[in-house]
Amino acid sequence: MPNLVLKPKKLDYSAVSTLLEDLNIGRRDSVKLTIQAGFATAHVKRANGRVQSASMMLDGQFRQMTAFEPEMSPSARRRLVNQLDRQGMRQTAIANLIGVSQATISLDLAKVKGR
Repeated sequence: MPNLVLKPKKLDYSAVSTLLEDLNIGRRDSVKLTIQAGFATAHVKRANGRVQSASMMLDGQFRQMTAFEPEMSPSARRRLVNQLDRQGMRQTAIANLIGVSQATISLDLAKVKGR
């Protein structure tokens, strides 16, 4: 069974079940599941290092899935982070999208902006 971290206040099992089924989680994969503001978000770190994230509104009206390859260089990640930041995304949202910590996003932006 994969490592599963739950941080829900109120869990909608049908939406969460659908989200996790879509991700096809393997036994050696690590999963972090958060539920907040009406969204369930799952981040899966595959055994091969690949990170896949999926978000779904708990009422099932919206789904989004992204995948990031572990081969993304730090400079490529920083360019992506900078672009998303300029589009107005918050650091926590960028971190959730890419599958890294908010602290990593903060450090990347500091390096890009020369702080």
